[in-house]
Amino acid sequence: MELGGAELIDPASWTVTAWSDQETTGEGSNGRAAQVLDGDEETYWHSQWDASTVDFPHYVVIKAPEDYDLKALEFYTKRYSYGTNNVSYNPRAVTVETSADGYSWTTACSNVSLANVLRPQAILPATATGRYFRLTFNEGYGDHLFINEIHLYGQPATGSGGGGGGETGGGSTDTDELTKISSLSDLENGTAYVLHNAYGLGRLIYKPAQSTTNIWLGEATKVANAGETMYTSDYAATVNVTQPNNNWFIFNVGGQYFLCNVGAQKFADAN
Repeated sequence: MELGGAELIDPASWTVTAWSDQETTGEGSNGRAAQVLDGDEETYWHSQWDASTVDFPHYVVIKAPEDYDLKALEFYTKRYSYGTNNVSYNPRAVTVETSADGYSWTTACSNVSLANVLRPQAILPATATGRYFRLTFNEGYGDHLFINEIHLYGQPATGSGGGGGGETGGGSTDTDELTKISSLSDLENGTAYVLHNAYGLGRLIYKPAQSTTNIWLGEATKVANAGETMYTSDYAATVNVTQPNNNWFIFNVGGQYFLCNVGAQKFADAN
């Protein structure tokens, strides 16, 4: 199947890494952002409405296994005509941004119009090339956003390695295979450590654009309902250990422990 002169992409090796909001209680087992890319047209992502309503815009970040040229999009949604009043939860427009690392973004195309139909399609006016793609739905035909599945059309970017996949040099970390350190006395200067909490989160991030002098630490925002956690894009992104700004080391100097960011060449200051 083709759209915009490009083939339909198999989503099996693609992942949803971040989102603006999602409904985790009011839609039963549905409502999660990751369900737009699970290959099942019966599941769906729904914008948050139960504890509180989150208005447009809504976004989702999708990560490719390698650099891709994205040519077109199709959004399958059963609620383009919903209920006795034919209310639509379809998106009305989409902006596509690209990124190599999931942090710095470049706009490929803005406010591409979407029809209020069962399968609204968008042939992008400019090819979107990157490893990460942020799809922002700026407005909708109704008060909520509802998408069963996002279909992507494109191909690996020229020179991307043709299916090598993933980061190089052991770029992603699997915290399930790590040994827990429970005491500072267990730390060794010759070993690198991944810092995370009981949920596998708590990534430490340094952003030069955030500050030229201070270490910036990512935060997660708590959703009021049922203690659910809404992950920011910083927490959801896979840590690429080949990038200097993602590398942290703990050093023992004279009995004192210092947390250092390699890319920033700075120590974290608790003050």
